[in-house]
Amino acid sequence: YIKDGKNCDEVLQKLLDDSKKVCVIRDAVGANPFHLSVLYTKSNSSLSKDTAGNTHNRSLGWQEKPEHEEIAKKIWGNTKLQHLRIESYDRGDYEGETALHLMIAKRRDGLVEDFLKALTPRDEAVLLNSRAVGTFDLAHFETHSGVKRCKFGEHPICWAACTN
Repeated sequence: YIKDGKNCDEVLQKLLDDSKKVCVIRDAVGANPFHLSVLYTKSNSSLSKDTAGNTHNRSLGWQEKPEHEEIAKKIWGNTKLQHLRIESYDRGDYEGETALHLMIAKRRDGLVEDFLKALTPRDEAVLLNSRAVGTFDLAHFETHSGVKRCKFGEHPICWAACTN
């Protein structure tokens, strides 16, 4: 946990010390530590609407702090933890969402730009082609082929277009 922004390096060191555990650790909805650090960064708009038009704050009441952005940047810049930056939520409501989806939803244009610049071409391709297909993201309709589609599109570029 971050305490008044004074232990960011301590949190990052804990991740590095436990890097083998960090490879597999997920929260109850499938987020890895990088997703969480992005999710709780200060937001220009952390409000999202579900498919029924209900407004939700994805931060679930946790306090958004600038220190989370610092941890996110340190994770994406650390060679031992870089695998986390292309992983997606692996189950449930947010399945398929990546940290890039979250940055876009939070309207963190500068963070998105810095993040994309730090990626290898392969990682960039993985992220730009990732599909958000969790129950939070899916609209209440199906296509003729029976495949559910996300109301805002599944790929990060579609999310960017829908968030203005």
